[in-house]
Amino acid sequence: IVSVKRHFSKTKECILIDSINEIPNGETICITGHYNSYKLLEILNIHNDFNILKKRLLNKTIKYVGICSGLQILLKEINDEFDSNKTIQGLGILNNRIKRCEIPNITFKNNKFYCHSYEIVDGSNNIIYEYKKDNINAYQYHPENSYL
Repeated sequence: IVSVKRHFSKTKECILIDSINEIPNGETICITGHYNSYKLLEILNIHNDFNILKKRLLNKTIKYVGICSGLQILLKEINDEFDSNKTIQGLGILNNRIKRCEIPNITFKNNKFYCHSYEIVDGSNNIIYEYKKDNINAYQYHPENSYL
């Protein structure tokens, strides 16, 4: 979280919040990587933020920056990495699917830093490195550790 805050503080005022409801309309939430996406969705549900976040994204009342897991939770469904029979509902913004990498991907590619064990692929198995539409910008790579 520290590296993300340092990166985005160059252009924005960054604060930590306890609830999605605390974000004023038109402001940006950043959900960072380095999480198990399944657990991240569980936490959002436990704190009653899942439905609030989904509604605010769909109604475009907040902007969204998703990094790594923040991109992955945009899918319709996420499997638990420890029990493939367990799934949890994602935010449903993307219709793609997530797959486990054969080996963890820790590398720089085009000055972008990647560090993940899962990747999002489309119906043709093309890797989705980023998603940008309307109020949502989400990345498989880590802009806070990239040379951008």
